[in-house]
Amino acid sequence: MKTKYLLLTGALATVALQSCDEDKMDWYDAHAGHGITTAEIPLALSEKISRYDNILAYVPDGFNLGIGMGMDLYMDDENTMYRDLVDANFNNFTCGNAMKQSSIMDSKGVCDFSAVDAFIAAKPQSVKLYGHCLLWHTQQAATYLNNLIAPQVIVIPDATEEMSNIIDNSDFETGAVTGWGAWSSDGCTASISDQGLGYDSDYAMVLNNPVAGNNYSAQAYYALPTDYFEVGETYICTFVAKSVNGDANFQIQLQQRSGSYGGTHYSKAELPANQWTEVRVEFTATEEDLDMTHIVIDFGAAEGICYIDNFKFGKKNDTTDPDEGRTNLLANGTFGTDISGWSKWNGEDGCNTWVETDGNLADGCMQVVNPTDNESKQWQVQIHADLTSSITIEEGTVFYVSYYIKTAEGTGSVRCSTTGTAYYQGDQTVTTDWQRIEWTCTASAASDAVTGLNFDLGQVAATYLIDDVVVSTDPFNSTTKSANKAVEYIEKTDEEKAQIISDAAQAWITEAVTHFKGEVIAWDVVNESITDGGTIRTSASATEIDNDDFYYADYMGEDYVVKAFQWARAADSDAKLFINDYNLETSPSKLAALVELVNHIDSENGSPIVDGIGTQMHITSSIDTTLIDDMFKTMAATGKLVRVTELDIALGTANPTTDQLTTQMNLYKYVITSYFNNVPEAQRYGITIWGLTDHEDEHVYWLPDESPCIFDANGARKPAYKGVCDGLAGRDVSEDFSGEIQTE
Repeated sequence: MKTKYLLLTGALATVALQSCDEDKMDWYDAHAGHGITTAEIPLALSEKISRYDNILAYVPDGFNLGIGMGMDLYMDDENTMYRDLVDANFNNFTCGNAMKQSSIMDSKGVCDFSAVDAFIAAKPQSVKLYGHCLLWHTQQAATYLNNLIAPQVIVIPDATEEMSNIIDNSDFETGAVTGWGAWSSDGCTASISDQGLGYDSDYAMVLNNPVAGNNYSAQAYYALPTDYFEVGETYICTFVAKSVNGDANFQIQLQQRSGSYGGTHYSKAELPANQWTEVRVEFTATEEDLDMTHIVIDFGAAEGICYIDNFKFGKKNDTTDPDEGRTNLLANGTFGTDISGWSKWNGEDGCNTWVETDGNLADGCMQVVNPTDNESKQWQVQIHADLTSSITIEEGTVFYVSYYIKTAEGTGSVRCSTTGTAYYQGDQTVTTDWQRIEWTCTASAASDAVTGLNFDLGQVAATYLIDDVVVSTDPFNSTTKSANKAVEYIEKTDEEKAQIISDAAQAWITEAVTHFKGEVIAWDVVNESITDGGTIRTSASATEIDNDDFYYADYMGEDYVVKAFQWARAADSDAKLFINDYNLETSPSKLAALVELVNHIDSENGSPIVDGIGTQMHITSSIDTTLIDDMFKTMAATGKLVRVTELDIALGTANPTTDQLTTQMNLYKYVITSYFNNVPEAQRYGITIWGLTDHEDEHVYWLPDESPCIFDANGARKPAYKGVCDGLAGRDVSEDFSGEIQTE
């Protein structure tokens, strides 16, 4: 009789300790029977492990044993193994990504909780959630937040018109809406505002829609002269608008309409509340326009009121080049013969090509194809060009970007960004007509100079045409008619930005905590607020900044952490509130800085408000275990609740040997045993294991080519499973097993 087993050799590589903000955990469908597997376990140990009960059988009464998991995997009806393992072994759930701000809030600040709500309905109702996380420096709705603090754009009236305006009383200063009418089935109206409520003037037109419906459910119209349009001529419409109450992101649409209700040149705009917004549409008339008799503002999509002022429409005047005399830091911005110098950084191969038969001022432009929508992931299709070295855009330099863009069909979205130091333009709507877009930016970071320009086109699926791109330190020719608009950019003060970001953070925390009240019993209120050097994390401490990164401390300072706890407590008086961070077991100085921050939060609040401290514990098999004991003792000495929030143990390989698996088993047991030995019972809030299986799809971004979990790639128990059970039970459970162990 002999016990047969196979040892697979493998080198143990050093795994750099880093937080999961650097390698975000993305979850993918696991496929049973496919992927990495562990070394074969000796049969005697294997049979012992098979005789263990589910982990919950060894969990002390009232103790939270959590799993940090992929919500999508749990909700996948074709992957029942994943859900069965989770439900059988854990009594507290943490969603890896699904409850972070970027997963719930869109680029306009609107929250969608429906996916998490469906998950809550599907999980065992006795299982509650640990909310991960409210404020972090990554996976935030960065586009929305950056747009809130972007410079205000103000249209400057200019005596030189860019079009031959045919709208009578464009500024409504006669105190009437002469020439305008309104139509809907629900009683919309077009009227004049009270005196003093216009855009830098006394009066504006007021459009009131009492019932939300379709865009065309409420319309304001202006009759055009008979036989006005000429095929091939270009026409321009400009006005300013704002919504004053009603639905968020009040939407309007401009169109030309015929007597038979046909339409052309539809263009939508969303109006932030109480903020004047410039709307500009330019198009070239076709045969279809010869039947158009009215210019129409559709405002039926949202219930509420909007103001319209300085409404002008007419044939475009002859103009000169708005970029005449400006130095261009791009070698090929006109695409006259090719797209040399422009490369695809993200997107499908061949997505950027040269088009010979189309262009803005002359034939020749760049075409970029984005086949799929990617909400808030503009970088998914990214085209790049290096700047020439003739002028360096470094700290303090103002640079001006202009370009012309349109779609082949439908509506799209574009954003420019820079390389070297990353700056981001707000998202711009793109229509089927060539339009000029301008972006002014000041290089404020005392780090790398700006070295290149990106077109980020991944957010909305479309075929984009781009031409006449200029990056320059020379200002726009704002007095030139063909500049299409004279604008002033008004930067917000530091105080204004701090208040805006504070209000946005409060609104997000309040909405999220209130929505999940009763299901989420504890929150990571602030995640990874301390650098490894022990300072408050800001963008200046980052080696690189991703598209979804946003650093609240840049605007609010250390105060953002205090306020976050106060807002969360106001929204839910019962939930436990934690501060969470990584490397606390390997960096006593970082742990000391975090404890100091906790004391500061309580002091600023006037009474204790931080309920607990979370330690992530992404550790390796080579860790000095005395550091683990010391960390738990230090955390316990604060009197706060102590929680292990993201425990996994990396082995440095996806194919561990039996010895490595045994080391991992013993270390899982050691961590849990140390927690129970060093944290008083009243302060034990629980342990969460980060990740369920070693399947490669669960580790594409977080610990790829690794084996950190307690189940292998096929969902089978590893020796680490035994280590967790023994640690929770406080003994070697297998010593209770009776009977002969099967061998061969």
